[in-house]
Amino acid sequence: MALLLQVRDMSGDSEWVFPSFQRVSVISGNAVNSLIKRAGYEGGQSAYGLRSCFSFIMKKRNRMDSYVIELMLPPSDEVASA
Repeated sequence: MALLLQVRDMSGDSEWVFPSFQRVSVISGNAVNSLIKRAGYEGGQSAYGLRSCFSFIMKKRNRMDSYVIELMLPPSDEVASA
Protein backbone atom coordinates (compact mmCIF):
# COMPACT_ATOMS: atom_id res chain seq x y z
CA MET A 1 0.00 0.00 0.00
CA ALA A 2 2.86 2.37 0.78
CA LEU A 3 4.21 1.88 -2.75
CA LEU A 4 0.83 2.74 -4.27
CA LEU A 5 0.69 5.91 -2.19
CA GLN A 6 4.15 6.90 -3.47
CA VAL A 7 3.11 6.25 -7.07
CA ARG A 8 -0.04 8.30 -6.53
CA ASP A 9 2.13 11.23 -5.46
CA MET A 10 3.98 10.97 -8.79
CA SER A 11 0.86 10.61 -10.95
CA GLY A 12 -0.79 13.76 -9.60
CA ASP A 13 -4.54 13.97 -9.33
CA SER A 14 -5.20 11.10 -11.74
CA GLU A 15 -7.58 8.33 -10.71
CA TRP A 16 -5.20 5.86 -12.44
CA VAL A 17 -2.00 4.38 -11.01
CA PHE A 18 -0.28 4.63 -14.41
CA PRO A 19 -2.06 7.47 -16.22
CA SER A 20 -1.58 8.48 -19.83
CA PHE A 21 -0.34 12.03 -20.14
CA GLN A 22 -1.85 12.45 -23.61
CA ARG A 23 -5.44 11.38 -22.89
CA VAL A 24 -7.70 10.82 -19.92
CA SER A 25 -7.05 7.13 -19.47
CA VAL A 26 -4.42 4.60 -18.47
CA ILE A 27 -1.30 4.13 -20.58
CA SER A 28 -1.82 1.86 -23.56
CA GLY A 29 -0.45 -1.62 -24.15
CA ASN A 30 1.70 -0.14 -26.92
CA ALA A 31 3.22 2.33 -24.45
CA VAL A 32 3.99 -0.49 -22.02
CA ASN A 33 5.55 -2.57 -24.82
CA SER A 34 7.65 0.43 -25.86
CA LEU A 35 8.91 0.85 -22.28
CA ILE A 36 9.74 -2.86 -22.11
CA LYS A 37 11.71 -2.56 -25.35
CA ARG A 38 13.61 0.52 -24.12
CA ALA A 39 14.44 -1.33 -20.89
CA GLY A 40 16.01 -4.14 -22.95
CA TYR A 41 13.41 -6.84 -22.34
CA GLU A 42 11.92 -7.02 -25.84
CA GLY A 43 11.04 -10.59 -26.72
CA GLY A 44 11.20 -11.64 -23.07
CA GLN A 45 8.20 -9.73 -21.76
CA SER A 46 5.09 -7.97 -23.06
CA ALA A 47 2.19 -5.92 -21.74
CA TYR A 48 -0.03 -9.00 -21.97
CA GLY A 49 2.57 -11.06 -20.07
CA LEU A 50 2.71 -8.48 -17.29
CA ARG A 51 -1.08 -8.50 -17.09
CA SER A 52 -1.09 -12.28 -16.81
CA CYS A 53 1.65 -12.26 -14.15
CA PHE A 54 -0.17 -9.67 -12.05
CA SER A 55 -3.43 -11.60 -12.28
CA PHE A 56 -1.75 -14.90 -11.31
CA ILE A 57 0.20 -13.41 -8.39
CA MET A 58 -2.80 -11.52 -7.00
CA LYS A 59 -4.96 -14.65 -7.15
CA LYS A 60 -2.32 -16.73 -5.34
CA ARG A 61 -1.30 -14.21 -2.68
CA ASN A 62 -4.63 -12.62 -1.94
CA ARG A 63 -7.82 -14.36 -1.21
CA MET A 64 -9.71 -11.84 -3.30
CA ASP A 65 -12.47 -12.73 -5.69
CA SER A 66 -11.09 -13.29 -9.21
CA TYR A 67 -13.72 -10.90 -10.51
CA VAL A 68 -12.33 -8.05 -8.37
CA ILE A 69 -8.77 -8.75 -9.58
CA GLU A 70 -9.89 -8.71 -13.22
CA LEU A 71 -11.64 -5.37 -12.63
CA MET A 72 -8.25 -3.89 -11.69
CA LEU A 73 -6.81 -4.83 -15.08
CA PRO A 74 -7.47 -3.70 -18.65
CA PRO A 75 -9.42 -6.15 -20.82
CA SER A 76 -7.07 -8.88 -22.02
CA ASP A 77 -8.13 -8.43 -25.66
CA GLU A 78 -7.22 -4.73 -25.44
CA VAL A 79 -3.72 -5.56 -24.14
CA ALA A 80 -3.17 -8.42 -26.57
CA SER A 81 -3.96 -6.24 -29.59
CA ALA A 82 -1.44 -3.59 -28.53
